[in-house]
Amino acid sequence: MAEVDGTTAKTPWQSLNGGAHRFWVDRDVLWWQLVGEVDAPDLIKLMELSDGCTEQFGYCLLIIDCKHGASVTPSARRAVAERNRDRPTPRNITVLYGLSALSRGLIALTMRAITLLSAVRPIIRVCATEAEALAVMARERATAQPDYQPPR
Repeated sequence: MAEVDGTTAKTPWQSLNGGAHRFWVDRDVLWWQLVGEVDAPDLIKLMELSDGCTEQFGYCLLIIDCKHGASVTPSARRAVAERNRDRPTPRNITVLYGLSALSRGLIALTMRAITLLSAVRPIIRVCATEAEALAVMARERATAQPDYQPPR
């Protein structure tokens, strides 16, 4: 079960590219559960899912559970930088949680590299816990959709 903005939903997780990573889409929120190394095909698929969400809502909120994730390969970092090089940036926000202290530092360096190699300045929030990440996501959703009322 997962909760954003006070509502609890069953998580219909799906395999990302037939591998160990899992995802599900809840309206404007794309959930991603990392399991092991992230390679270019994983990020390309995730970007396609994000594009679908952006087409529908004008933005995408991405929440990533990194507790069981490992590293992001150089080819994956290149794929993100190449994709974003000449693209206008929609108002997308990524919230990460479950990172070790070392991983938080590596994420900061990776995001800086992506920013230098592309025209995009990613909006990333790093949270210590899932509860903190869900609170950040709920605030971002409220900002993006001020008229949204969660189901009761």
